[in-house]
Amino acid sequence: MRYYNFFRRNFQNVASEFSQQPRTNRRASPSAFQSLKAKKGLLLKVAAGAGLLALLKIEHAPDQWSQDFTSGMGLGWLYYHFGSLTWDFIDPEVGHIIAIKGLALPHSTRARLGLVNNWRDNDALSTNVCGMQFHNPVGIAAGFDKNGEAIDGLIDTGFGFVEIGSVTPVSQPGNPQPRVFRMVADKAIINRYGFNSQGADEVAERLAHREAEHVNGTDCNGRPWEGLGIVGINLGKNKTSVDAAQDYITGIEKLGRYGRYLVINVSSPNTPGLRALQAKETLQDLLLQVKAARDKLEFEIGASRPIFLKIAPDITEEDKKDIAEVSKSVGIDGLIVSNTTVTRSSSLQSQHKVETGGLSGAPIRDASTQLIRDMYTLTGGQIPIIGVGGIFNGQDAYEKIRAGASLVQLYTGFAYQGPVAVKKMKWGLLAHMHADGYDSISQVVGADHRLATPQQLAKKQKQKGKQRDTAPTPSYELPTWRDYVVTHPLYQHTKEWSLVRMLFAKSS
Repeated sequence: MRYYNFFRRNFQNVASEFSQQPRTNRRASPSAFQSLKAKKGLLLKVAAGAGLLALLKIEHAPDQWSQDFTSGMGLGWLYYHFGSLTWDFIDPEVGHIIAIKGLALPHSTRARLGLVNNWRDNDALSTNVCGMQFHNPVGIAAGFDKNGEAIDGLIDTGFGFVEIGSVTPVSQPGNPQPRVFRMVADKAIINRYGFNSQGADEVAERLAHREAEHVNGTDCNGRPWEGLGIVGINLGKNKTSVDAAQDYITGIEKLGRYGRYLVINVSSPNTPGLRALQAKETLQDLLLQVKAARDKLEFEIGASRPIFLKIAPDITEEDKKDIAEVSKSVGIDGLIVSNTTVTRSSSLQSQHKVETGGLSGAPIRDASTQLIRDMYTLTGGQIPIIGVGGIFNGQDAYEKIRAGASLVQLYTGFAYQGPVAVKKMKWGLLAHMHADGYDSISQVVGADHRLATPQQLAKKQKQKGKQRDTAPTPSYELPTWRDYVVTHPLYQHTKEWSLVRMLFAKSS
């Protein structure tokens, strides 16, 4: 590990110095080029190591060791550690498209590139929400795979469920570019996509084709899929539409049979007039029509299709009460809390903070968690909540579940960290569950609301301390790349690869 930490630290130092150069002077910056030249040997080792890893994966992907190797390595691992080096050169929207195309590759190709998770989810993460059995509570939020192109790739990454969309009845290009902005210093993204969608007909055709290809399939853990994996479909209205309710009804009619649950999105800040649908009377009328269309669909297909309502974080206390009241009276199955925000904190550092659009990522984490807590209280815990907003690690997800979320979704955290983030998050959840003495993730939901007094909290902390003293804490550390490489037959039996031995030898 000594050599690995050494060359990674120096590689990042060079990259950091290069990235700190003013954008206009980077091409001619003597300092950056001198540093790169001075580190030439080190950079060659990095390139050789990366090339070797790719060689080991691609040439030996069929065997069981390689499946384990690629599940913890590959492009996902490289992006997690070195992806930031590309952010100055690749436009955010272009990077988004590349990610979708990569995850849409055939399964065999993705396996060789290390984009398939072969590790079985711990049963403690399994949970049932609205009659749907989730292998784990971590999903990908709508907005990432807008047109259902990479569903299988995302499920293979380790997500417990995938939500596609927003899908509009008729195709539309969305807002003019540029419309996505990275805010690296703030761990945030601003987007103003504006429901760019290929339309319900094309997405329905793609989902029908996927359904025909996956008859009697199994998931990435080798267990039979419940249907085709849990896929939610987020429905939106067209920008120029004058009848929002009819747009959502059209979406239900065309796409409802292909999704395990449906989402009514009335909270995007990038479609004019959309958030006005959250007003009490307007929302109630909309949801009644939507529910009637859903009930008709369920009768036709003979299967349930829960409806979730996605709300904005920028709502008043009165709005929260109204939404909770309407949701309970109409009989909405669940809430998604929350969408992006139009609020800009004074603590934001990025130059892009002045851009219009929805802000997601770390700056919205606390507001989203508080809104989850409020909606859980207002609904009496009777309506399941999917928590979204600023989730980057297991602790972030755990806090939202304790606040009242039954499931959580990533977007910005996945964009910044890549596929490895999903695995690390699930292990982080397990570690927090063990520390608090929970055997199942469903026991954690709303736990904060059950600790009514400081005395109860102190008692629980005291009990937790005793448990730690009497029971060993299991390790949830992920294997490192050295753990994989040194167990590979090529490493153990080929003496000629001295570079490999030098890079991955144990420190004395």
